[in-house]
Amino acid sequence: MLNHFKQILDIAGVILLVLDHEGNISLINKKGLEVLGYHEEELLGKNWFRNCLPEEQTNQVSEVFQNLIEGNIKTFENYENTVLTKNGQKRLIAWDNTMIRDEQGRLIGTLSSGVDITEQRQLEDNLKESERKHRDVVMFAPVGIYQTSRDGKFIVANSRLAEILGYDSAEELMLANMQDDVYWDGAERKRLIDTYEPGESVKDLEVKWKRKDGSPIWISLSAHAVKNPEGTTHYFEGFVLDISERKKHE
Repeated sequence: MLNHFKQILDIAGVILLVLDHEGNISLINKKGLEVLGYHEEELLGKNWFRNCLPEEQTNQVSEVFQNLIEGNIKTFENYENTVLTKNGQKRLIAWDNTMIRDEQGRLIGTLSSGVDITEQRQLEDNLKESERKHRDVVMFAPVGIYQTSRDGKFIVANSRLAEILGYDSAEELMLANMQDDVYWDGAERKRLIDTYEPGESVKDLEVKWKRKDGSPIWISLSAHAVKNPEGTTHYFEGFVLDISERKKHE
């Protein structure tokens, strides 16, 4: 029966770990051994915190565990921490924890299931960094850039566009409405939307807009509709150059 139970634990796709009340390893399954790079006999009976955690985390995590065993912490269900493999590599593990009690209801240890999220977190961090760089490129581009909804609400507006239109900041411009506050003739925007929707785009189109103070401004607009996977319009995106001086000379 014991061997059958161990086989069940070993086919689990997550780390399964049992610690006694002192934090010593009572059980660890095949997945846990694979992640850590140990053989079972190298870990059973050893202290989890001193052997499998980076030195800088040992005291903090073991203190949390001890407070839990002593009943000072009521819940310890979800927790993330770094583990140290046999070859010195650090892996980030997301744990789900439950308490083990004896027949008298006393806490005698923990049962934890863990998922290695090292690569997942790295991908998330890389995506955030990529998004940050993209956002910086947009915000500090030398041309005005915007994204708006069908009804004219700004989704994105960069600093250069705010400067062109006489607003103090991109955040202030975001409070305006493209349809009502930016186009000199709101009907012209509606005509342009009818052009974008079938998948067409406009390039270097001269359009009369208005600044925050109501004065006219001529811009060169290149814009298109961005579609979602279903083929419907998600938002409208445009790139803007101020050509007022050129129009004045003309």
